[in-house]
Amino acid sequence: MNFKTHESLLFFALQTLSLRVCYYSIKGCPEPGQYGPDCSLSCPDSHCRQCHSETGTCQECKPGYQGDQCQEACANGKYGYECQGICGHCRNQTCNHVNGACSDGCDLGYSGENCDMKCPKGNYGDDCIEKCGYCTDLTQCHHISGTCLDGCEAGYKEEYCTQPCDTGTYGQRCEKTCGYCWNKEHCFHINGTCLNGCDPGYIGNLCKTPCGTGNYGIGCSEKCGYCQNSTDCFHLNGTCLSGCSPGYIDHLCKTRIDVLTDKMLTCQNGKYGQNCKDTCGHCLNSGDCYHVNGTCVKGCEAGYQGNLCQTKCESGTYGRKCENSCGHCVNQTDCFHINGTCLKGCGTGYLGNECKTACRNGTYGHGCIKECGHCRNQRNCHHVNGSCLTGCDSGYRGDLCNLVCENGTYGQECNYTCGHCRGEEYCYHTNGTCFSGCNPGYFGDLCKTECASGDYGEKCSSVCGNCFKGETCHHVNGSCLHGCSPGYQGVFCVEACENGTYGQDCNNTCGHCLEEGYCEPTNGTCFSGCLPGYHGDLCKIQCTKGRYGEHCSSTCGNCPDGNSCHHINGSCLQNLLSHENKMNSDSGSTTGLYVVISVLSFLLAIAVVVILFQKFTYTKTMMSWRQSASQTCSYYDPQNYGNPTVFEEMHQYSTMEYTKQDSDYQNTV
Repeated sequence: MNFKTHESLLFFALQTLSLRVCYYSIKGCPEPGQYGPDCSLSCPDSHCRQCHSETGTCQECKPGYQGDQCQEACANGKYGYECQGICGHCRNQTCNHVNGACSDGCDLGYSGENCDMKCPKGNYGDDCIEKCGYCTDLTQCHHISGTCLDGCEAGYKEEYCTQPCDTGTYGQRCEKTCGYCWNKEHCFHINGTCLNGCDPGYIGNLCKTPCGTGNYGIGCSEKCGYCQNSTDCFHLNGTCLSGCSPGYIDHLCKTRIDVLTDKMLTCQNGKYGQNCKDTCGHCLNSGDCYHVNGTCVKGCEAGYQGNLCQTKCESGTYGRKCENSCGHCVNQTDCFHINGTCLKGCGTGYLGNECKTACRNGTYGHGCIKECGHCRNQRNCHHVNGSCLTGCDSGYRGDLCNLVCENGTYGQECNYTCGHCRGEEYCYHTNGTCFSGCNPGYFGDLCKTECASGDYGEKCSSVCGNCFKGETCHHVNGSCLHGCSPGYQGVFCVEACENGTYGQDCNNTCGHCLEEGYCEPTNGTCFSGCLPGYHGDLCKIQCTKGRYGEHCSSTCGNCPDGNSCHHINGSCLQNLLSHENKMNSDSGSTTGLYVVISVLSFLLAIAVVVILFQKFTYTKTMMSWRQSASQTCSYYDPQNYGNPTVFEEMHQYSTMEYTKQDSDYQNTV
């Protein structure tokens, strides 16, 4: 090969390299983090996401890094892409500079992987596991300290609203004082109800109402005597504080006397009958009965019946003429026959002296001391058994709505399934929020939304590769489900075809490109043109008949019989074959001549020996003849005919230093 040929190939190699660099500088390397003429080099800076395709200078840092060489981690509470993310409320005030995760957990009052969510309603403190107290409004429970900002519900005190009112107090801010509960017992701290009834002289649920005029004692069931002033009957024991009316004596003013003689009258003090031995019944207004037969002329007091008013109301009834029914006493026979007071307390779900008032204010059960569960819309539960008649609030289940949703469910009646929470953790039972973030491939508070088309992976922050026909990749792992677009390979379809391949699945082989072994990976185009002897975008088409060489721009010579020349170097194919045949023929003639000369020489040698013995005297003559014969034989030296130098000089084609073209010729013949 001459100097001009070397110069031409060097020119095309430089041109190829230039075109290839130009291609990548315009289009960029197909895979981030690569640069160089064939994008085979990794960016010099390890934390560089995208560098210049020619120089390798970092142009874009990976999330979590900053600086000219991307060597500096995000600082000052920042993280992520270009360090634009602001860390959440991380414990120790440090978050992961790449994704913002709080590796040491969250500050008090915050949750989530990045600690950017306040504790949900009703929770506070470390990891949001503390339950708020009885705040007036749970949304006003401070997410960090648990303090009830708007105060406590009735019956609770202190800033956390977890302590019941002290003994003897109840109600909002524990400002109210309990009434006169039986035997000085403590009232219910929420509404002040005396659970076991009132002390003598008081009535009502709160036992704060003194007996009315004319009554006293337990349940105000006793009738006052003949006090000088009817309002002066002491409501606790019936004593007439201002004295008795004329004709009556003792502290209750119930004993009659003759005002003239100051002696007790016959059948006084509620007596009747023979010798006044019988006692009057419970006549109305504590009046005396008829002294002869004991009949109560004006009727009976409350709780009694019959002519003599000595028969108590039947079980389950009480009051005037026994017309009232007892309330929900522990045992209905324990209703006090006079005023209906339940002597042993109320049955489950009721309160008050008469046990006719159902539990309220979110309570139920015996003594109304149990609190309702999480009933829907904060409605009261059933006052007896606590069941929620309208169903449960979101996040709760069971008849009492006091059990949280489980097994990965949440919401109304626990009918919803948690999303794809990180690490298969369960979501928050009320609203489905994933505290620790989402598994790869999902985003949103509920982690139920798949990554948008073209994204995948952790926080949907990764970009899909070059999937077939522009299809999106798998939202979780980024794999291309139906293969790669032409020019790419691998599971993620980010690796360009290599080793002289291109097209769908890199199954096609590049043509005879000037830059051998490389073509455009998507369609096989040869960037810098074709090797001599080929043309077309793919450089797979041989020069047409009569053309050869670079760009097929050269015209074949005058080959014999109009035959075409070789498409690479332009040699006439017919001349080449004739030359080879001639060489084979010349070689055969030389071999025959050598055999003939050898035989003649042998015979001549025998003749010489015979003549030497017979014609010894003619030695000089024979010697002269032998010398002449030897000169003659040297002309026919077979070694001269065996020397291929002559033929090599004739066979110019065999000495051409264009091995590649010869090889191509062999491949195409």
